Amino acid sequence: MKLKKRILAMVLFLSVFLSIPGCGQGNSADSNSTDPAETKDVITVWTSEAHSKTVIEKMIQEFNSGAGAKKGIEIQYEVKTDISKLVELGAATGDLPDIFSGGNMSQLAEDGIIIALEDIEGGEKLVDTYRDYLLVNTHTYKGKTYKLPFSATLHGLLYNKDMFKAAGLVDENGEPTPPKTFAELREYANILTDESKQEYGLVVPIGWGVNSFLDSVVPMARVSTGLQNGYNPKTGEYDFTSMNAAVQTLLDIKHDGSVVPGADGMDNDTARARFAAGGIGMKFGYSFDVGVLTDQFPAEIDWGVAPIPSENENDVYKQPYNLGFFAAINSKAVERVGAEKILTVYEFLHSDEFLKELYEEGMYIPYKAEIAENATYTGDKKGWAEFTEMLSISDKNLPTMPYQTSPDLKLPAECWVEDIWSEKVSYDQFAEEVTQRVNESVAEYQAAYPDEDYSVYITSDYDSKR
Repeated sequence: MKLKKRILAMVLFLSVFLSIPGCGQGNSADSNSTDPAETKDVITVWTSEAHSKTVIEKMIQEFNSGAGAKKGIEIQYEVKTDISKLVELGAATGDLPDIFSGGNMSQLAEDGIIIALEDIEGGEKLVDTYRDYLLVNTHTYKGKTYKLPFSATLHGLLYNKDMFKAAGLVDENGEPTPPKTFAELREYANILTDESKQEYGLVVPIGWGVNSFLDSVVPMARVSTGLQNGYNPKTGEYDFTSMNAAVQTLLDIKHDGSVVPGADGMDNDTARARFAAGGIGMKFGYSFDVGVLTDQFPAEIDWGVAPIPSENENDVYKQPYNLGFFAAINSKAVERVGAEKILTVYEFLHSDEFLKELYEEGMYIPYKAEIAENATYTGDKKGWAEFTEMLSISDKNLPTMPYQTSPDLKLPAECWVEDIWSEKVSYDQFAEEVTQRVNESVAEYQAAYPDEDYSVYITSDYDSKR
């Protein structure tokens, strides 16, 4: 009897305790409240962006105490070091955050783990504002958008201003004049080379493998022909002969003795460290090299960034740039907190204001020029502003037509080290042969997969002329 009384007393106590607002109510301050500010939902976000963690956390804190508090939202932001494995594990167990980067977008979409923005109420309107920057298989999959553009990675020619001045490669005001054409690139590399001083015109990190080709030949050919690594987005066909002049120019510079010795075994880190130390006139680079030459290998020289040289100064196309993305939305998140709240957070994380501050803090170059134009960078990272200026002369890399792969079918980038740079083959002849084979393989692929939509790989009005 006494036991029954104790149990009854405990039940009465718990009923009173649980009726007190804020106790045992999960994320909600009051389950009966209709005020969004009193019904706070925690939305978790995972990325691997360690270098920008402090800046992003600051903006999220401001959001949480401002707009987020008014709408009953609190963002919990976490940076993960091995996010791909964590997402893979979470996809298998069903335990993933509300918004996250990492993972295979197409597979996550197929498995229903991430949700398309168009399938969220109000999401279509958000997508429309980014429409011109969306890329198939980067942001979209099977006609729907799973990620939005975020940042840009740009190409440029890094050059040693000190060496240019010493060699007299300057204008009437004594300012360095980087090369604008392939002919000038070769000429300047030769002028800058002085073996007795261990000074060379150009460093080419052949030991970087495929990336060495993508770093130099591909952007050189792009600004000269408009084709993307041999692909013509207007016709849907490949033409690797479009890179003949770029390849030959680099080989000629090698023949002149203007390339830093030991290129065959040199990786990109070694090349960047050598450039930073001095004695090298030029190097092809990316916008992320700004951080490398500031922090990883602090430059001991005065250096600048110039546009990629083209074959003909009067016939120039836009440079390539890669569009990055931030994160996708977990399907369960919409069910848990609702469309309005999840889109509020997602839109905030991709807003012009968010990207503007990241740019001003020297973290990312935004995906579109207008954001940077309305921002003021006051930091001291050399090259940051110069790379950003190239947004106006750059164009996104469009998706390329799929083709039937085979072990014996290798693209120029895959043969760059063993066959092309070593000159075991004639690039002109190789380019003709691989062009024919790849285009035949495109037809084979389309015959094997007739139901796939190939129109997404063709941009009939494509024109990247500057």
